[in-house]
Amino acid sequence: SLIILHSFWLEFILKILLRKFIIMQVNNEIIKKNIAQIEKKLPLLAEALREHEIQNIDFIEALSGDIIMTYCGLPLHSMQDPIEEAKKVYESVTSKNYNTLNVIFGLGIGYLFKRATMESKGVIVIYEPNLDILKAMLEVVDFSEELSNKNIFVVHELKHLRFIFF
Repeated sequence: SLIILHSFWLEFILKILLRKFIIMQVNNEIIKKNIAQIEKKLPLLAEALREHEIQNIDFIEALSGDIIMTYCGLPLHSMQDPIEEAKKVYESVTSKNYNTLNVIFGLGIGYLFKRATMESKGVIVIYEPNLDILKAMLEVVDFSEELSNKNIFVVHELKHLRFIFF
């Protein structure tokens, strides 16, 4: 019984250490590629992201095994299955043609954004007002190909929408 308890705690501690190690092992190439794409459309945001220091972000595992982001301890995705959650949310979009404007409020780790890029033919605007969340996602998920599309834009302040549409 003592060995099982010891094994449980050892596994628990290893999971925490692994999670922290993943966060610390940020792939600089991923964020450079993502920010380079953002800079082409919104240089102000690219500069803000370069200067910003991330706080209050952690990554945990959902029941499905997928990684989700937390902000100040609050999960930003479904704790059960974030991919299924994104699929259901995007299925509720009634129009996916070239004339559709898709606005995604909040990014998390990008499950809904990925679903939108796979299915939408229209314009996609990501509005993520929290630079901690935006930069953390850009550090761990390579969306540089999606961000290079002429119909995809990222803003963190509503006033930046004018650079997209005007």
